Amino acid sequence: MTFQVKHARRLAKDHDLQGCVVLTVARDGTVTVTTYGEDKRKCDAIGAWGQGLWKYAVSLEPFQTVFGWGNNGVPRKITKEQIEAELDRTA
Repeated sequence: MTFQVKHARRLAKDHDLQGCVVLTVARDGTVTVTTYGEDKRKCDAIGAWGQGLWKYAVSLEPFQTVFGWGNNGVPRKITKEQIEAELDRTA
C-alpha cells in the first residue's frame, strides 16, 4: 500500500490538525513525503514546505544505510566519503 493524501487527511482529521507532513519508508526502501492541508491555502503552504523538506532536508543517511533506499530495501554500508560529506554539511 502506498501512503496517499487520503491517508494524511484521515490522520489530520483524527487528530484535529490543520495540516500534516508524513514521511514514509516502504519495505523496498522507497521514501515518500505526503502532505495535507485542510483548505487550499494551507494545502499549498504545507505542500511547498514538504517539497522543501524533500529537496533540502532528506539526507542519504539513514535512508540508504538503514532502510535501503535505492537498493530494493537492502541497507548499504556507509562509506568514509558519505561520513565526511555529512560532517561537512552539518558543520
